[in-house]
Amino acid sequence: MTRKIIPLFLTVCLTLSLTGCMGRDSGSSASSTVSATNRPIASPEVSALPDASSASGTESTGSESSLPGSGASGSESSLSSSSSAAENAGMGSFAPFREALQGVYGDRYFPDTQLSEEQIRTELGLDNTLYEEVFAENVAGGKSPDTFIAVKAKPGKAAEVEKKLNEYKKKLSGNTAFTDHAAKIEAAQVYTENDYVFFLLTGEAKDGESSEGVAEMLGKEVQRGIDAIKQALGMQ
Repeated sequence: MTRKIIPLFLTVCLTLSLTGCMGRDSGSSASSTVSATNRPIASPEVSALPDASSASGTESTGSESSLPGSGASGSESSLSSSSSAAENAGMGSFAPFREALQGVYGDRYFPDTQLSEEQIRTELGLDNTLYEEVFAENVAGGKSPDTFIAVKAKPGKAAEVEKKLNEYKKKLSGNTAFTDHAAKIEAAQVYTENDYVFFLLTGEAKDGESSEGVAEMLGKEVQRGIDAIKQALGMQ
């Protein structure tokens, strides 16, 4: 009887022992699982934000590009072009002739005020039956008789335009306001080339010249202007 009980008891103990080991292993696994579950998940690395100097640099670039000075040369160029366009307004095809005269005389080119169509009709005696285009300017306020007139006559009208401009020269000679400029007015010339007719009362004599010397020099001054116009016409 005793022999039967002892093996049975050993079997029960062994069974309990194995059950305990298995329980501990399960607990350990469960504990590991819980531990792993509760372990905080590592946050993914966040890209480093730009530092203050980088941000400042970016903002500075944006600010610099929007500064008024960044387009200064373009504005100056635009202003310059606008000024030139305004100066040549109403000149039509005569701009190259005026520019040629300014190139010859420089700051001694005095005409600065463009005549209106009405003034051209009343003062010069030219109406639109005689010309296709006309440009005329003299000195503001009549400070001097300096005048430049360019006319593109209608076909067959050049001679009549030339006559009108010579009459205008006589009119200036009789103007008592220009008595001190008699030699300069006398030196004025009308130059005709095909349908183009020009009146030049331009240039200036040097101080200290005798009356004869002044007349000769003024004649040469006007001829310089005529030569410049010929060059602009492709004649020279």
